[in-house]
Amino acid sequence: MSRAEKIEQIIAKRQPLVAIVESNKANLITLSTSLESLQERCSQLLTHRTEVEISKGLRKKLDELRSEIATAIADLDRLMVRFKRPTLNIGVIGRARQGKSRLLRSLTGLSEVEIPDSRGEFCTGARSKILHSDSTESATGQAYFYSEQDFLQEVIHPYYTNLSLGELPATLDALKEIPALPENKQTLSGRALYGHLRKTYVKQLDDYRPLFLKGDIPITAAEIRDYVTQDQTNDQGKPILNYLAVREVVITCRFPQADIGKIALVDLPGIGDINYVDEERLTNTLRQDVDFVLFVRMPGSKGDSLQDFDVQLYEKARESLKELPIQLWSMMVLNWVKGDEKTDNFHLCEKYISRMDEFNIEVSDRVIADCDDSREAQTKVLDPVLDYLAHEIEALDKQYAQSCQAQLDQLQRKVLVELEKASTILVQADLYQIFQENFETFWKRDLPGALEDFIIDKSRKRKDSEAQFKAKVANVIKKCQTETRLPSSVDVKITRDYHESFNTAYNSYLPRLRADLARQFLSLDGQFQDYLETVKSELTDVLVKKAKLKGLSSAKGSQFFQDVLERIRAVPGAEAQFREIQLGFETLSVFNVSYAGIIQRQVRAYLDKLTPDESEVADLKPITSSQIHEQVLEIVKSASPEAVKGLTFDHCLEVIKQAFPEPSPVPSNPSGETIAFTLSHFLKSSDVLVLWQLPVVKMMIEFGLERLKSAIAQSPEVLPSPRVIHSELLEKDPDVDRKLPIEQIEATLKLLRDRTIDGCDAVLQQMLHEPNEVAYVMVREFVDRVLRAESAEREWNRFLHREQIHVWEELRQIETRANQQQEWQKLVDAAKHHASNLKVIA
Repeated sequence: MSRAEKIEQIIAKRQPLVAIVESNKANLITLSTSLESLQERCSQLLTHRTEVEISKGLRKKLDELRSEIATAIADLDRLMVRFKRPTLNIGVIGRARQGKSRLLRSLTGLSEVEIPDSRGEFCTGARSKILHSDSTESATGQAYFYSEQDFLQEVIHPYYTNLSLGELPATLDALKEIPALPENKQTLSGRALYGHLRKTYVKQLDDYRPLFLKGDIPITAAEIRDYVTQDQTNDQGKPILNYLAVREVVITCRFPQADIGKIALVDLPGIGDINYVDEERLTNTLRQDVDFVLFVRMPGSKGDSLQDFDVQLYEKARESLKELPIQLWSMMVLNWVKGDEKTDNFHLCEKYISRMDEFNIEVSDRVIADCDDSREAQTKVLDPVLDYLAHEIEALDKQYAQSCQAQLDQLQRKVLVELEKASTILVQADLYQIFQENFETFWKRDLPGALEDFIIDKSRKRKDSEAQFKAKVANVIKKCQTETRLPSSVDVKITRDYHESFNTAYNSYLPRLRADLARQFLSLDGQFQDYLETVKSELTDVLVKKAKLKGLSSAKGSQFFQDVLERIRAVPGAEAQFREIQLGFETLSVFNVSYAGIIQRQVRAYLDKLTPDESEVADLKPITSSQIHEQVLEIVKSASPEAVKGLTFDHCLEVIKQAFPEPSPVPSNPSGETIAFTLSHFLKSSDVLVLWQLPVVKMMIEFGLERLKSAIAQSPEVLPSPRVIHSELLEKDPDVDRKLPIEQIEATLKLLRDRTIDGCDAVLQQMLHEPNEVAYVMVREFVDRVLRAESAEREWNRFLHREQIHVWEELRQIETRANQQQEWQKLVDAAKHHASNLKVIA
């Protein structure tokens, strides 16, 4: 097998490892995300003062693990880049003017056109990669440029960070005015870096900025120097700054050496002629783009030997890939400048080699070769390197992979150990035991204490007047007295004329009066219900505050009991499981005492007296003035002649008053009796006097008295009859017979209204304690169902076991904690899965 075939076989063996590395990288990324989720939930869950330090410690540990994962991902990226490369890459590094470019020309067959050196006016400014291709006749190139964001992040931001220039610029436009250099960075190196940033990158930005938009472009061999070298000028003498935008230039050509295979040489800017950022890029290139490195050094003919900067360069290369010892993948090439005794440096090269051990510079081989001599470069440098790679690269790859594997294994163990600790942070409590303890307190102390205190209070108030109901009764009575409408004399006349009957007119007003009064008493029903609702709200407060049932409903009064009832009914088989407590809450939620049930039954007996068929004054016959005058005539006749002269309306009223000291029994047939006697069937004497003082009655009595006095003065033996007096009165006032029944109806309706109101008020005064009585009955029934029934304890236990997280805050927190524990454990298990799923690389 040729060397080229061997190298191609090595490259092919690398490819299957790429999938494993990619899989591990994906798992590490997911693992990092899982740990981040754990950090976030840790901050949210561990909030108690006793948990703060635990949370802080866990989050710190997870931060450390995520940092290590990020490092491992970066290592895998480098390993993946190494395994995915289609070539074996040999890097060439060294300080400026050491023969690096000459060696590359000798190895590749390229000229100074493609690879200039510092003997002219040019030196390397950008990284280039030279690929061997048997099919290429002449050199070609491809220039790859930074994007604007990559340029900012990889080139500009390191300056800002190193020089403490503040906020990192997010756009190229932000570079137009860079901050001043801080006082603590005013050192020689600091000012040099700041000057390079401002002069090279910022001041000349517009000259190379357009290249960021090109991505990559093909270039000819003659154009390569325009993109690789610095200090290059165009025909007008203006500096060519393309290299500042170049990430890499790839040159393809045919190497002179036979049996090379898929080999690439990486030309890096000379250390010492470049800036801080280029040194960082050099380190990154060695870390991930190079399989083998050639250190090129040309000891000066005037005694130059191994210097501090040689050690620094070696240390930088060694630190670039710690997983693989630098001595396994490097060679020291001492550039032999041949000449006379004064210019030849061979002995200095030997001296340099002799001192390498003294400075701990270890490499796989040390050679002295004339870098300007193509044959020596091929035989002393390239051939040994290619042979070494052909025999050793698999072992180097394996060692590199094993180093990464060891780090992954260590990281995996650390992650799994910490995740195991994390899984025990949230410990689930014994929910059933805590429920039983809380229920026992509820059943033996909270519920009995709350309900018994409440029922005792209601029992003491059973016979007490309820203040709001009492005030409402007084208000209703007042409204009955002031707002009940009675017909005027005009109304009565209109109604009588319509019916052609005073009795019909009178009876038509009785139902209206009854309806008006009944409407006023209906408002007491609402007051009764309002009071019962108040009691329900008081009972709600007791159950919420003392029995601690707040979590079952936020409502008050009937709605609270309805809400709890709905929770009970929502349980399958509620009728059988919760028969007593369901009945208790159901009864209380709909408990209602209607007006018809208590109040209306009492006042209706008085209101019904205003029904025409049941009224105590059912038949009101018109009373004529003749009947009034007969009463007056009797009074005059019974008086002495001298007394007659002094008779007045008041004397007559006094006589009538004596005649009716108490109400008379209702006669079986009151027809034809006097008005006084008719009204006295149900009226008190004071009420009779009211009727005798009606304006029309008074006018008739006074007219009769005057007429009889006049007659007695002329002829005491001959007195006019009531009919004559009436006739004379009709001549004076033809409407007197119509006025009498109208005023009688008005007065009678008023007296009936007042008497009915008095009766209703009297019975209601006896009922002022009724709301308290009903409230006690309502509460007692509820207590018997939910506390004293035989199965009440068992039913409450079943019900509250279902509702425990709504009733007890402690259990709610534990339940929440249990759910959080499950969620937390899922996150931990997911992280464990990703940590355990890492595949073996080597």
